[in-house]
Amino acid sequence: MGTTTMTSPSDPIESTTASTASEARPAAAEVLNAEAVRGRGPSSRAISLAFLLLAVFACIYVARTLLFPIIMAVLLALLLRPAVLRLQRLKVPEAISAALVLGIVTATLALLVTHLYEPATRWVSMGPSEIRRLEYKLRDLARPVRAVRGATDKVVELADATAPAGGHKAAVVVERASFIDVFGTAQRAVGTALATLILLFFLLASGDLFLRKLMRVIPGLRDRILAVEISRSIQLEIGSYFARVTLINVGLGIATALTMMALDMPSPALIGTAAAVLNFVPYLGAAVTLVGILIIAAVSFDGAVQILLPVFAFLALTTIEGQLIQPIMHGRRFALNPVAVFIWLLLWGWLWSVPGLLVAVPILVALRICAEKLPSLSPLAELLGRD
Repeated sequence: MGTTTMTSPSDPIESTTASTASEARPAAAEVLNAEAVRGRGPSSRAISLAFLLLAVFACIYVARTLLFPIIMAVLLALLLRPAVLRLQRLKVPEAISAALVLGIVTATLALLVTHLYEPATRWVSMGPSEIRRLEYKLRDLARPVRAVRGATDKVVELADATAPAGGHKAAVVVERASFIDVFGTAQRAVGTALATLILLFFLLASGDLFLRKLMRVIPGLRDRILAVEISRSIQLEIGSYFARVTLINVGLGIATALTMMALDMPSPALIGTAAAVLNFVPYLGAAVTLVGILIIAAVSFDGAVQILLPVFAFLALTTIEGQLIQPIMHGRRFALNPVAVFIWLLLWGWLWSVPGLLVAVPILVALRICAEKLPSLSPLAELLGRD
């Protein structure tokens, strides 16, 4: 009689545990995969952002000839838009208002350039005798320069002494720019100015055309209302900022011209205009104006007090403008982080040279205003703020 093996049913607790463990393995695997993805996420996003920034800066550098008149036209349109709106309130058509504003601005600039062309040419084209005279006068004011020059002469003498016998001395030849180079530079400058003026006219005459086009593209009534509010606010605030900056710089130019006139400096109108224009570039503009005043004073006067007095007078004016006038006009809202401004100037100066310095700060202000209006860019606004 065969033996029958009795198979007892398995313990329900053990079966439940086994099934739970078998179900937990895929879940744990999914959690690990998700954590791995999250661990790789920030690094991949950072790499993508870095490549995107590099691509943007490369495009800005390569397309600088195309982008500069566009950016200048947009900035000038924000500055001149209130004048066009005032004429429109007087029932003047939009295109005629834009033409009148552009005509007044162009005529004013033409008169200013015509008036300042002769003194500017005279100071730029100083002869060798005037340069030697300038060097002689500055020698007593800057003894470290004389020490550096003496060390340079010793280095040259040492190089001549150690040169092999019969060797040829290196000759320094200063090449003057050819007529073709000068004509090409002038042609590019005139072309950029014409392109800026034409685009500026279309921007002023078109009014809210681009905004209306944007409203047709954006879906949803709420998104359209938000886009209109943001665009209007940005336009008004940036235009107001540029108007205040222009007013401050014009005031600084007038005060500089009057001060230089009181100190018997030659070409005070030229100095005041240079101070107003260069003050659009923070830090560097005032420094260049200061050096120019020092050179003109050293060529024009003989005494150390007469030479240094215009320099200290301009330093006092720029200190009052930077520490008193700007905080009153702008308040704390548009105060920028000086470190961010300096790095931004270095970046745009490296990308576009002098034109980049002119548009760097307006672009930075526009970025901060846009960042303040868009919640997703609030960290950027905090980074660019002064406080």
